[in-house]
Amino acid sequence: MTDSDTNSIRRWATVVESPRRVGDRWTLHVTLDQPWTDESVGGRFFMTRCGIEDDTTDSHAWNYYAGCPVYAITLQPAAHNDQPSQESTDSARPCARWHWLLPAPTDPSLPWLLARRPGDRILVYGPYGNPFSVPAPATRRNLVVIADSARLLALLSPIHEFLDHGGRVSVLVLPGLDGVNHTAALVHALAIQVELQFLEAGSNDPAFIDGVRWADTALFAVDAAQLYQMAYKMRNARFQTSIAGSSNVQDEFAYALVEADLLCGYGACLACSVPTAGGGVTRACIHGPIFPLSRLVGP
Repeated sequence: MTDSDTNSIRRWATVVESPRRVGDRWTLHVTLDQPWTDESVGGRFFMTRCGIEDDTTDSHAWNYYAGCPVYAITLQPAAHNDQPSQESTDSARPCARWHWLLPAPTDPSLPWLLARRPGDRILVYGPYGNPFSVPAPATRRNLVVIADSARLLALLSPIHEFLDHGGRVSVLVLPGLDGVNHTAALVHALAIQVELQFLEAGSNDPAFIDGVRWADTALFAVDAAQLYQMAYKMRNARFQTSIAGSSNVQDEFAYALVEADLLCGYGACLACSVPTAGGGVTRACIHGPIFPLSRLVGP
């Protein structure tokens, strides 16, 4: 049994701080008293049961919203946290503090989550998802991250891990869900070592071409239409060879976050099915939500 198996359980989270707005999304700090054994939280998510107030309701009321995914942004391990969570029966039991990215403004569960205040409890299942870390900077020193402001926060853990290993990171931000430049708000969420630029012209922006040529690794978090367009531009900018049509995206060069419909966390409902380049499908909640780009758009 892996660490992911032992960590994936039903539990209550306790809100530490009221939700905070960052650009066009909201974040939330919670504690969980279950010890955490994985180092990487990139690509992990929890399923929340919004509206559930106690164990009895959870067991007998099936008319609540099925489940709402919240992405793990960062984790402060239990050893660094002084206070136990309120739901712990052992006052000395340590708790881990998680920073979550709440769902998009269109999600029906968001108003309930935004109404949570310190001390409130949230029933969660997880974590789910395939843990992701950017390949170690031993041979890859430069990471470029291309994301819109609505999805960028879900990549903070891989970004900070890469910096911790001595790598260099450049973040290229596209407009958010509301079409606004949110780079000013995102500055405070990113480490000071990160270079941050706004892509006014998307993949046609010179900064995009310069970024994919400079990088050893690329990480994307954009919508599907932009992802295919950027993959095409990246092939031409970085992998074009003298033989027409033979430019390929290297398997370990580029990765992409896919925001699918995450409902069960186990892949049983198939709502999170994602088409792959070979004509098949894969499940984001098990094999993702971060995939090698070549698996999604082809080499």
